[in-house]
Amino acid sequence: MEITILYWYWLVAAGVLLALEAAAPLGIFLWFGLAAVVLGGVSFLSPGLAPEAQLVAYGVLALCATVAWRFLFLRHRPRRSETVLLNQRGRRYVGRSFALSHAIEHGVGEIRVDDTIWRVRGEDAAAGSVVEVVGVDGADLLVHRKATD
Repeated sequence: MEITILYWYWLVAAGVLLALEAAAPLGIFLWFGLAAVVLGGVSFLSPGLAPEAQLVAYGVLALCATVAWRFLFLRHRPRRSETVLLNQRGRRYVGRSFALSHAIEHGVGEIRVDDTIWRVRGEDAAAGSVVEVVGVDGADLLVHRKATD
């Protein structure tokens, strides 16, 4: 008994795999589905291809597509530091120094960082004094006055 794999078997398999990818977008089934589409096209153009050759070709295509995707994904994914601080913009400034745009009086003042005015809390200091951001509390930056040499 001879087994044959027709081109539309591959296209049905591709449809199922791509439907799974649409239902659960993990980036896994997509590459297996695309390999099945390519193999369906190859089987259509050369219908006498042996089933063993088709299965080996499918395995190679799926593996190559998955490895290529993984390589590209790792190369272009955001750095961990960018994703950790995504919605915590104030934490990006911890450890940096800025000049006070408004004096710190009664523990509250302001600094200008790029195009944003930040409310700061710390010990009283005159406008223009250099302060270092040491922490964040809600929308306030916690600062300490830098020692002047």
